[in-house]
Amino acid sequence: MRNIQLAGAPQPCAVETRSVDGVAVTRVTGEVDIGTCDLVRTELINQLTERPAGLIADLSDVTFVGSIGIAMLVTVSGEAKQEDLNFTVAADCRPVLRLLHVAGAVGFLALFPTLPEALAAVRPAPA
Repeated sequence: MRNIQLAGAPQPCAVETRSVDGVAVTRVTGEVDIGTCDLVRTELINQLTERPAGLIADLSDVTFVGSIGIAMLVTVSGEAKQEDLNFTVAADCRPVLRLLHVAGAVGFLALFPTLPEALAAVRPAPA
């Protein structure tokens, strides 16, 4: 588990990753904007290199995602596809969902309202 906090950000942003049945769940809290986007991107990319069974960006505790944060999520999604890894986003905050919809990112992201739904979508099928 990693817990990273960006000091001096206008709205604190924290990133923590844990494994749930082999799926990396990166929980982000606070705001994802120009000042915090690199923190989130670095953690998600680090998780991709670990080759988990899947990767989830849990934005349930995010209060704002700027355009740079939306672009970063779409980029990470593309990189996960290239690596043949399932990547989903869990978000239920109305302002965050609205921004994702307005930006058209929902067409590029596998978006789920809850973490359990996102987990069910990325878990590998039983053999």
